[in-house]
Amino acid sequence: IWPMKNTIILPWLASVFLAILGSKLALIHLYGSPLPWWDQWAAEGWQLYIPYLDGSLRPGDFFVIHCEHRAVVNRALSLLTLIINGQWDARLGMVLNAAVTASTGAFLSWAGWKLLEQRNMAAFCVMNALVFSLPVSWESTVHGLMGNYFLAAFALGAAWFLTASDPFRPAWRLGFLSAFLGLITLGTGFFGALAVIGVIALRFLARAARPRLDLAALACLAPLAAAGFFMRETAPGHDAFMPASAVGLFGAFCRNLAWPATGFAPAAAVAWLPAGLLFLRYLFVRDAARSKYEFVLGFGLWIALQAAALAFARYGILASRHAVILSLSLPVNFLALLLLLRDTSLPAWARKALPAVLIAWMAFAGHGLWKASQGGCLAEAAVFKQHLSRCEDNVRAFLTTDDISCLENKAQYDIPFPSPEKLALVLRHPGLRKILPPCVNGASREGPLSRAADRLIPLGRAVMAAGFALLVVMSLHELSMAFFVRPGRGGAA
Repeated sequence: IWPMKNTIILPWLASVFLAILGSKLALIHLYGSPLPWWDQWAAEGWQLYIPYLDGSLRPGDFFVIHCEHRAVVNRALSLLTLIINGQWDARLGMVLNAAVTASTGAFLSWAGWKLLEQRNMAAFCVMNALVFSLPVSWESTVHGLMGNYFLAAFALGAAWFLTASDPFRPAWRLGFLSAFLGLITLGTGFFGALAVIGVIALRFLARAARPRLDLAALACLAPLAAAGFFMRETAPGHDAFMPASAVGLFGAFCRNLAWPATGFAPAAAVAWLPAGLLFLRYLFVRDAARSKYEFVLGFGLWIALQAAALAFARYGILASRHAVILSLSLPVNFLALLLLLRDTSLPAWARKALPAVLIAWMAFAGHGLWKASQGGCLAEAAVFKQHLSRCEDNVRAFLTTDDISCLENKAQYDIPFPSPEKLALVLRHPGLRKILPPCVNGASREGPLSRAADRLIPLGRAVMAAGFALLVVMSLHELSMAFFVRPGRGGAA
């Protein structure tokens, strides 16, 4: 891995953004549908759109519990897109998710650029582009407006701005806002504040604390984390998803941490070895340089908390949508390795051993990504697309005949909501029927945002190719500069 100073950041960020955005758009084009799916009928249709169309929507309706979540941000964005578009089109949420994911990958690349002092951008950006672009989380990509992508984006902002800024400065306030928005995005949103509290506690443990500033930060973040903890609720019937014992919980937690080798719990030790080494370096090598490691430790702690919550609330269940969070462990641990490789304060034996650690960890990550992104996940997406086609046929038939038998006695996932009776109740609402997409209601007209989505989504492959092509060009440029620019003339070999 070659060092390179004075790297121009914008082309790097553009390459990562385009590669990720294009990959998501390509998935939407292949497997998406304008028809809302599953939780959208309850969280958006029943709890939000019908009150809005009836003129009875109240601010408290945005906070109504859905499963374990108070998805205020999700609902606000859903209502905004409906108002602008005039039509309920699930693809708009998918495109918004794609843009948020691409922005998250670009922001993480920018954070690496800052921490690595403008070096090693080729390695880090390639890692980010691959992890975010591979279809391991296809389910979240084609399920409309979901909170996982927003949750990750808000946690990233909280970890960066709250650990790198003094309390109450503008950047710190932005981090606090990110932590608050995470709180009202999903049930585990308060982990953003909790992870930063963990970093502050680590400062005291490692004698790196600034007591007055850190106590002031704790005074703001602790109520936020406590509010999120007491706001959570367990959905009826979800007790069956919880582990029966502490041993089972720990095993599921380790399997989650081992992503992408989720079938082998001991692999968690390999997956998180870089972050563990960075933690030990922070704790025992006490110098001013260690402060820049706090972002990696904070964001890594957030991922670990999410893995623990997933093990507790969804024991034995690991769907592709969960990879949105778990896959973030790869760029975080890779960033930890890159930081350690440049750390001159480490003992000589440690610096000599780190390249071997890098090679072993890269082999683990590469093999795991290859296994996780094999044809199996896209085969699942293809089956899901077949279900969507049958859902469209069945909903269209019901809207034509008003005969509930069009929705009853169907195979699982052949109607877009598990209860035919509740789905029929929503579909019979005259105002909501008018805003359904043309794929089921031929009398409706596409809104302006839907027409824009029609033009944008088919460009996914071209956008992805442009992003990866730019990434290759920038990587070759950095490689050439590393080998051919003489020291003292703007580069370092």
